[in-house]
Amino acid sequence: MAVFCSYSSFDLLVLLGGVIFLLYVLFTRHYNYWMKIGATHIPPSVFRTNIIPLLRYGTPGRLKQLYREHEGLDFVGVFLYDRPILLLRDPGLVRTVLVDDSDVFAGRSVDLEESRDLKALLAPETWWSTREVLDSTFSPDGLEMAFPRLRRCGHDIIERLHGLAASGEVFEVRDLTIRHTIDVLSSCAFGIQAESFQEPEGPLARLLRRYLEPNTWEFFKIKVCSFLPSLCHLFWSDPLENLKTHIRLIITDQKSGRRPSECILSGLKYKGGDWKELLPSALVFLSAGFKTSSGVISLAIYELSRQPQLQARLRNDIRAALSRNGGELTYEVLQRIKYLDMLVSETLRKYPLVPCLERRSVRDYVIPGSDVTLKKGCSIVISLLGIHHDPQYYPEPGLFDPERFGDSLRVQSAFLPFGDGPRKCLGKSFGTLVVKSALAHLFQKYEFRPCQEHKIPLTATRENIYITVHAVEDAPYYSRDAPRASSLDRRARETDP
Repeated sequence: MAVFCSYSSFDLLVLLGGVIFLLYVLFTRHYNYWMKIGATHIPPSVFRTNIIPLLRYGTPGRLKQLYREHEGLDFVGVFLYDRPILLLRDPGLVRTVLVDDSDVFAGRSVDLEESRDLKALLAPETWWSTREVLDSTFSPDGLEMAFPRLRRCGHDIIERLHGLAASGEVFEVRDLTIRHTIDVLSSCAFGIQAESFQEPEGPLARLLRRYLEPNTWEFFKIKVCSFLPSLCHLFWSDPLENLKTHIRLIITDQKSGRRPSECILSGLKYKGGDWKELLPSALVFLSAGFKTSSGVISLAIYELSRQPQLQARLRNDIRAALSRNGGELTYEVLQRIKYLDMLVSETLRKYPLVPCLERRSVRDYVIPGSDVTLKKGCSIVISLLGIHHDPQYYPEPGLFDPERFGDSLRVQSAFLPFGDGPRKCLGKSFGTLVVKSALAHLFQKYEFRPCQEHKIPLTATRENIYITVHAVEDAPYYSRDAPRASSLDRRARETDP
């Protein structure tokens, strides 16, 4: 019996060793890729330069670290788990890849925060038809038509702030901005009122939160799928199917006349199209609008709450623009508030909501200025955290300073919050409009202040932000000569996100 047990234990050890060896071979099968094509690269190591730093800093943080460590190089070969990826550092090369040679990098690797339907939509063969439809929807005329709905949603968030200001209670900003964004998307996309402030657990609001704002369990699934993409369909089917069903019912109601049709979704017209053809565009609209809007509004409020001089400057410019239009906030008035544009750009610079861009080559490609040939199917990655926080382009990158985006010239392709080229973010114009509208409504009448419940600095863009709000409806105009951020309270300079 002892011999049998000993023999069985030995068999198990051999089996375990064989499994570990096979996993090691599978994981390292591409580790000679950069050496074979003659590209400068980091030394391949399963744990020291790969798994451990990726788990410690996350993919965006690790790419930013690699960007900083290879100053002076235009590109460097890196490994993300078992995948070889070319990290681009030079803005000129970035522009060449995203704009001039966008047809070569027409594919995208698996994006674990997007559904199978969204990944299919991003495929080259379906990209252009969807882009054409959404580009016309997000034209200046289309956005101007949607603005009255944005204004109504702005009144709702003002109503909510009125109660918070009266009570003086501390509140969490993200919850406020997520509810506002859900109201905006529901109204503008589908022509329905989600009323998230009155009914936070309404059916559409609940589905949108689950699909677009993943919880801890959802993030765990993202991590698993980043290593095993084939599992995506198992993890994301339920929330996606539920949302698809809800959107299909809305589209059916619109076609039958039971719901108002003067919304963005009604403009997504296909020849002989049905709900299956409209659905991908609707999902892209929701995903792009949600990610851009709620996050940027929250982070802008956070930064301005710590720099009252910047709040004063913004409030003054908003009120001055309104006074020239009889006090009415319109699409045209919003476009004339230049400081608002500068502030939104600086928020996106410091906190890029998509911290890295990845593209996959559809054919062999010679990297310009080198003899390195990237093989078909290999991916390139651009660290927006690295570029946006590079002192070469943005001195004191940890400092929040909207004046960076004044009249001074910037290095081309050193500011890429929405990507670049024909495959840049589809929701750029709409998402930016939602952010600007919300900030104009909020800061026209209210002042935001930090509170002890929130630690400074902000260590992650998804961290909860606690502040208080105070009404300043009768406050006088402030001087336009508010000091630059660089001369303000030095506590504003914080560690890079």
